[in-house]
Amino acid sequence: MLKVMQIDFVRSVLESKLKSFASGEQFFNDTDIKLFSFYEQLTQDNEVNRYVELYNDLVSQQNKMDLVGFGIVTTTDTPSITNLKKGFVSPFEWSCTIRCTLKNRDKMISTIYKIIEDYKGKKQDVAQLNNGKLVPVGTPTNRITLTVEDYDYIGEIISSPSTEIATILSDLQTNYGITNNATVVYVEYDGELQLYEYQTDTWVNISENNVPEHDSFEKLKLDLSFDDIKVDEPYTLNAEEYCTVTFGGTATLTTKSIRMGNDLTHVIFSKYKVKGSTDYTFPTNSYDLEPLEMPSGLNANTIPNQLRSNYFRTNTHTDSVAISIQYNFLLDLETPLIKQWFEYGRYGINNLNNGAIQLNSITPNIIYQIKELWASWGEINLYEYKGKIVEDIDVENTESDTMTLGVTIQVQGEND
Repeated sequence: MLKVMQIDFVRSVLESKLKSFASGEQFFNDTDIKLFSFYEQLTQDNEVNRYVELYNDLVSQQNKMDLVGFGIVTTTDTPSITNLKKGFVSPFEWSCTIRCTLKNRDKMISTIYKIIEDYKGKKQDVAQLNNGKLVPVGTPTNRITLTVEDYDYIGEIISSPSTEIATILSDLQTNYGITNNATVVYVEYDGELQLYEYQTDTWVNISENNVPEHDSFEKLKLDLSFDDIKVDEPYTLNAEEYCTVTFGGTATLTTKSIRMGNDLTHVIFSKYKVKGSTDYTFPTNSYDLEPLEMPSGLNANTIPNQLRSNYFRTNTHTDSVAISIQYNFLLDLETPLIKQWFEYGRYGINNLNNGAIQLNSITPNIIYQIKELWASWGEINLYEYKGKIVEDIDVENTESDTMTLGVTIQVQGEND
């Protein structure tokens, strides 16, 4: 059950990212910018009296405290809640407005773009403590690299924290190839969210003064998408030029058990082999791809029959099933496999060397080895399968003029 408004989750996630920026870098951090949640929904042109009063009050405080920026995070419409008995799903729109001086505008824009860069295409795990405090935590592999980083949540500890943390990190490396770069990690222990730091060959509990005091917590997930940045016309106040920088987008807040598309953190393709009179096995060369869409389906070959003993009601018998997974990718020609599929699907270029298969060859009978890595709240699931491209390779042009490439993979074994 939520203890705060949905918009507080957005604010906490944005604050967490600001906190990760080191002072003196090319970005502002949490010592430069303060964000506040505004529970009422904004109407057109910010026509909410308390919003105007709050904004004016923050402006006054900003001038007194000499901060770079004060920001207000709010929803732009009433959040909805999906009508389900189990689980919680709430999609909503949000907006963040930050006031800064004109001389800080460009650095503020760079900071916001850095936030967008780090969060787009990802979801964020957020712990809601029983006292209502929110603690965003990281997810291993929820980034381009297969790594555990500082402040990632890695799982539940039963009895011996230091030993079990080391075991979890070792298992991640052994079972999934996930490298540990972290010296500070979150775990669940005795029903609480705790923070441990690696000190002198052991993991030490540093939750005091780092995690608000609590007795229990709930696990939720927040998925953010972004609109672009808007900068209002500068104005002069007390001989200083100011402007407001606004960004926002949509968000979806769910409980831990609800699977989200961005729980799929990596889709890794590699060419495996081509079966023939002499099998050709490809050299190991994998490609980490990011699908825009990934629907799937199971089709059964079902034979109906009627039995007199069953009063001629139809019985069925299934003698085979076909599983297909569809992927839709942005046509990014810097990814060699995407480029090969594009040239093959549009022009029939197969890169055979005098009829012989080589690493960059594409043929209809290539068997691919595919790995899907799903990660959420310290739970890692790796699904590996082999499959072939069936049906068409679709190359399409979107309304925004970017091109996409779609493939349908039929799941199968090593046979041709």
